[in-house]
Amino acid sequence: MFKRNQSTSTPQKAKEKELFAKWIATPKSMRVVKTQLAFSKEYNITEHMLSVWKKEERFWDMVNEFKIPRYKERVSDVWDKLYKLSMKGNVKAAEMFVTEFDDYKTKKEIAHSGGDIGELLKELAAERKRDTELNNNE
Repeated sequence: MFKRNQSTSTPQKAKEKELFAKWIATPKSMRVVKTQLAFSKEYNITEHMLSVWKKEERFWDMVNEFKIPRYKERVSDVWDKLYKLSMKGNVKAAEMFVTEFDDYKTKKEIAHSGGDIGELLKELAAERKRDTELNNNE
């Protein structure tokens, strides 16, 4: 029976497994081979084997190794888009932008009932939860 961390690659299929990891790491819109079925036919590997590989922890480590450099190059594009959105009046985008580039920190005044520190922590947690819920509803 297959175990999660057991390797199912033969030396002959190691290259295909690496190519499959690169394919998974590539955004769908950028893939030349569009589906897993098409990938299996292109590289003469069963879809079952591709599914087995996807169950291996090491496979996802390989996928992440390919993903990180690809997206590091695009971070500046994200910041540019965030800047443009903030200039169009998007408050969340503006806050994110100035927080990152201008050491801007949101400041809050905390009103405390005067109880012990445990009560203060509960009040802070409740306030944080309310803020999160408000932000999620916007």
